[in-house]
Amino acid sequence: MYNVVELLRDAKSGRNPVCGEYVGPVIIGAAKDANMGRAILVNRDVEPGELLIVSKAIAHAEIKLDLPRPLDKRESVGEWERMWKTLHDLIVPQVLGRARSSELFQKQVSGLMLSTHGTEDISIPSIDLYSSADKETDMCATAVEGEEIFNVLDEDVHLELDADQINQAVERSSFLSLDSWGGLWFLPSFINHSCLPNACWMKIGEDALFARAARHLRKGDEVTVSYLGGETVAFPHRAYAARLRGFRCSCPRCLFEASEKFIENLGDREWVTMTTMCNISNAVKFYQLLESSVKLIEKLEWGFKNVASLWNDEGKQEWLRCSFAQAYKTCLAFRAFHGQAFAQDLEILIRAVHATIGASEEFLDFLSPFMWVHPQLEAAIAPMCLCLYGEQSSASLREILGVEMEN
Repeated sequence: MYNVVELLRDAKSGRNPVCGEYVGPVIIGAAKDANMGRAILVNRDVEPGELLIVSKAIAHAEIKLDLPRPLDKRESVGEWERMWKTLHDLIVPQVLGRARSSELFQKQVSGLMLSTHGTEDISIPSIDLYSSADKETDMCATAVEGEEIFNVLDEDVHLELDADQINQAVERSSFLSLDSWGGLWFLPSFINHSCLPNACWMKIGEDALFARAARHLRKGDEVTVSYLGGETVAFPHRAYAARLRGFRCSCPRCLFEASEKFIENLGDREWVTMTTMCNISNAVKFYQLLESSVKLIEKLEWGFKNVASLWNDEGKQEWLRCSFAQAYKTCLAFRAFHGQAFAQDLEILIRAVHATIGASEEFLDFLSPFMWVHPQLEAAIAPMCLCLYGEQSSASLREILGVEMEN
């Protein structure tokens, strides 16, 4: 149905891939947590890797960040808030312009505002409002460029929505990444966040968003994704990102990491700050980060064997390995560079990341160089690749990951 390899190839070459939308085995329903309003539910059993939604952004924007020097906590918060306000201000006029040209578009935007979080009276729009049929619909054959879509819209229709309502819809429903881009998608806007998601989404090109199941889902299950883009980050960073988006995550992983006494003694906040500064400047040298990462991992691995709440709970150990994956990655990269054994520990980390968040593009980018040296890692990362790319041949996965190996 979709040639993911070709779409990614086009995107990497600088072209914006043209693909149609797809509505899979999903409906809009009430969220399991009443405070979250509406949700996307599956209307039949679903297997990992199965495509749920392909959606084209109704508005999107990207800006360039200029961070020439390390930022302290207050400056960092202000910088991200300014970035998101800039993205928001770029998205709103696009939505307003299309709303002035289409009554259907206005109804679709209105559907995003029907949620009344925290009340028993939740208005749930029909999925028909966002698809051409009430069945699994592939609109790939009717795909057209955004400019062509705009040209067939009605002209000068009465604007039922005012600017404040559109601002509200964009603020509540748009997705703003940590990588300086943002957009508003209709159906994906109904997917709620979890730091233990059962689905993954991936943006291809400027505006196409693909959502796939990362777990076995039963009919009626709610679909969740990570709003953090699949990044492997510790609880303080996740909580901060959630606050900026106006909510608090109450998934089991976050509740555990927020309350576990052992984590308070890790010294992880200093490590998180050091990692952030190392990523944006040379103020923190790699060997400083390496030393801090080694100490952090030693404490974690000691805790897995000695702390009562952790030593016999593989799931919680995987959550923490995923949360501090950056520390493990730093140490594993150092060991690999110096010819030290690393494959076994890397496979443990791969399983932890997959079990916790399904998949991460950022993590797969990190893994691809290791596959040159250890081709057997392809089998270890296959479940993760399934969550993002669906069923793919070995050759296709190698192309996607940028790995060339002898057959």
